[in-house]
Amino acid sequence: MANYDRTSVQSIVDYAGKLIGQSLSETVNLPDSVSNSKGKGKLGQLVEEFFFEIQPPNNHEPDFPEAGLELKTTGVIKASKQNYRAKERLVLTNINFNTIHLESWQSSTVLAKCKLMLLLFYFYDKTILEIDRKFVLQPTILNLLSLSESDLTQIISDWEYLKEKVISQKAHEISEGDTTYLKACRKGSGGAEERLASQINTEIRAQTRAFSFPASFITRLLRDEFLEEPSILTSSNQTVEQATRERLRPYLGLSVAEISTRLNCQSKAKNLHSQLVKRMLTGSGRNPLELEKAQIKLRTLTLRNNGVPRENFPFDAFDFRELVTEDWDSSDFAEDLEKRYLLVVFAEDSEGERRLKTAGYWTMPYQDRILAKEVWEITRSRVLDNNYDLPKSTDHPIAFVNTHGKDGKDLVPTPQGGMVTRRSFWLSKQYLAGVVDSQLTWK
Repeated sequence: MANYDRTSVQSIVDYAGKLIGQSLSETVNLPDSVSNSKGKGKLGQLVEEFFFEIQPPNNHEPDFPEAGLELKTTGVIKASKQNYRAKERLVLTNINFNTIHLESWQSSTVLAKCKLMLLLFYFYDKTILEIDRKFVLQPTILNLLSLSESDLTQIISDWEYLKEKVISQKAHEISEGDTTYLKACRKGSGGAEERLASQINTEIRAQTRAFSFPASFITRLLRDEFLEEPSILTSSNQTVEQATRERLRPYLGLSVAEISTRLNCQSKAKNLHSQLVKRMLTGSGRNPLELEKAQIKLRTLTLRNNGVPRENFPFDAFDFRELVTEDWDSSDFAEDLEKRYLLVVFAEDSEGERRLKTAGYWTMPYQDRILAKEVWEITRSRVLDNNYDLPKSTDHPIAFVNTHGKDGKDLVPTPQGGMVTRRSFWLSKQYLAGVVDSQLTWK
């Protein structure tokens, strides 16, 4: 019998300390069926069953109900010689699309289950079985209600937004980029075989999703570096969206030259617009704390006189060999389209002067993601057929494939063993013009 008091948070934390510097297989005697298994994503369950010797009651109560404590096991990797960073998001609990409309934040399932969490960190190494990965760092207690007022304000705002989307019968349209800190990540197996979830007042079924925190939010708990980053917030009881609007509003309509003078930022760098945005947001040329924590991408666009951006919107280059092994739901492109972006738009006036036009937090709408999926499917199918004549910007209203290398000599391997130019998925500038015109949240 495990020697700890299940009613005491401190006793559970002290007992968890026995794992540090050890793997699960080194700490307890595991049955052969577990030791010989290559199952992935089950380390947390194995720690519960064989180390703590518990069977969590259900999905609505903490793993240690007598202590009100939830257990989370998550991977970390080295960020530097001194510091670790979280390998992936921290999944909290599934979203019940049929009952969340009955909840308030105070009575919510996510708060009841995850208000107090014990975080155990293991060093992630894909070459090592999960049961052989070493636990590092000290066990950490995360109390949601002890987070900063600004963090909690944003988390509650995120929860309310997702609740309202479910009430509007749009659970199937939810995106991980809809919110800032409290995300709605995909939880199902993906692909055609995934069992979809029901939602209230509609026959349309939705992908299973769970509340989660992004990896950068968890990394913040591991070290103090983020505390030195400049903040967007001007008060502790405002959301990131409200603070961003407040910070940028005084500069709307001003030219780049006028903004540069105000901010004492005279530069001819290619990323001048991005530098100016960071200074407008924080008074510093560094990336804002809130964008780092939420893994929000800052992108600037410059519109020509006709309202169309000067450039298309590229994503990171992909690996052709990995592309053909993915299904849509687990693909890098699908993940990119669910991310949240802060789009800051400059526009050329009649004199050719660039002025700050608008800005907003943006995630691609559901229907557009479905259309963009077509480009991914065509690309994957052609690559499988050894056909590298991939979708062009004239072939699709939203997305296309283009080269993404230094020059034509930047080659990457194909599944067939050949070499072709490096490529990536792009959003077309014509599509972006429509985004600027109708989808940004404020002007």
